[in-house]
Amino acid sequence: MPGNSTTRVARSTIAVRRTTRTDVEAVLALRRNLLTTGEAHWARGDAGDWEAIYRTQLEEEIDGIVSTQATFLAVAVAAPVGTATAIIDRRLANPANPNGLEGWIQGVYVDGSARGLGVGTALTRAAGDWLVDRGADSIYLDSTPSALRMYTRLGYVINDEPHLRKELH
Repeated sequence: MPGNSTTRVARSTIAVRRTTRTDVEAVLALRRNLLTTGEAHWARGDAGDWEAIYRTQLEEEIDGIVSTQATFLAVAVAAPVGTATAIIDRRLANPANPNGLEGWIQGVYVDGSARGLGVGTALTRAAGDWLVDRGADSIYLDSTPSALRMYTRLGYVINDEPHLRKELH
């Protein structure tokens, strides 16, 4: 079970693939771990039944109802060790983004047993490739402090666009 393993896995045993129906519980567990580590500052609170809604989002993606989202699972020695989701965001076209398609990578999480083995990099690349294949002109993501170095190594830069947020509930 993610979060409980103390055995390190070898880099060569890691595979990244799209999430399937049989992976839903594992992805939910990984996301739960992400949201309880304290680093996901944007996810504080306890409003609503997010797990039921997230399960529905995953199932709609897997069933092909939603085509603008792809969730990836990293597996090592038959155990799930990481997840990431790519989302196509349709914005208004402009000179810097002529087709209006931007990519977002969200929910990147790697279990402690697999950190430092390239799992986050592999998940980010898989999500990025999926976004490029769908025409995204750019990719955005928010980083936790512990992952910032990895993202900068992959070519992501801190931009000058301030993000504002307003809580509606």
